[in-house]
Amino acid sequence: MSYRQRFLVTVAVSGVVLMAVVWGGIWKWLGRVKAQSDHFLALRVEQASIVEQLRVDSSFLRVGSSLEEDSRRMQATLLPRENTLDLIVNIETLARENNLRHELNVRESAAAPAAGQTDPTLSFLLELDGSFPAVIRFLSALENDTWLIAIDEIKLDRGLRLAGEGPGVHAAATLRVFVQP
Repeated sequence: MSYRQRFLVTVAVSGVVLMAVVWGGIWKWLGRVKAQSDHFLALRVEQASIVEQLRVDSSFLRVGSSLEEDSRRMQATLLPRENTLDLIVNIETLARENNLRHELNVRESAAAPAAGQTDPTLSFLLELDGSFPAVIRFLSALENDTWLIAIDEIKLDRGLRLAGEGPGVHAAATLRVFVQP
């Protein structure tokens, strides 16, 4: 082999080696770029997920604070158990203001509470005698009272004769008063 041929073979082999080294380096560099790109994309997906979760959480907090306010208002409509006498006095005062004869009796609850729980309601049987408009005014005032009271059952009997007042009605109502736990 001549000098020139050896030189060309050396240059060719050196070129191939150099190309292999350069191509290997570029390939390795491209692999690192791809790995970092994949990592960056995963971080963007995670960031989008966190942003969405923050949006949901802040929405939940707004709803939660609204529910808390509703809960406070609802709690205020429940009769404290220790104020039962106030309720009875209030019912009797309303009956007197509407010129109604009345009788209020505690009624046993139909459903027994589960073990370890207290009954969330007090039940009363209320009987009223008076004019029909007076009974309606009484029931309307009771319905719009401070505490949450349900009138479960009401029976009206007409034909009652009121002394000196003319015709009247007899009303019998079952009241359920919701109490604080």
